[in-house]
Amino acid sequence: MAVRITSQQGERRFVVHVHGSLDATAAALLHAEAGRAPPGTLVLDLSGLLTLDEAGSAALRALVATGARIEGASPYVKLLLGSGTGTAPRRGPPR
Repeated sequence: MAVRITSQQGERRFVVHVHGSLDATAAALLHAEAGRAPPGTLVLDLSGLLTLDEAGSAALRALVATGARIEGASPYVKLLLGSGTGTAPRRGPPR
């Protein structure tokens, strides 16, 4: 499966959209695109991410470790990324 990685520069955030499958080759593309973001502005929109392998998971965790925020991750992607990535569902009383 192919991947499409696009970005959008906003006033206070640089959003990288990932669509498709994130494997080792796509992870390199993701790192290159994320490297264009000004410090402290990187947001990874994973709403279009369908699958990822270990290299894709590692790439996302590395970007989060450097300050990237994740938005739109499916429960499946959240499970693959594990805890500590800022993608875990909130626990507490229902609203």
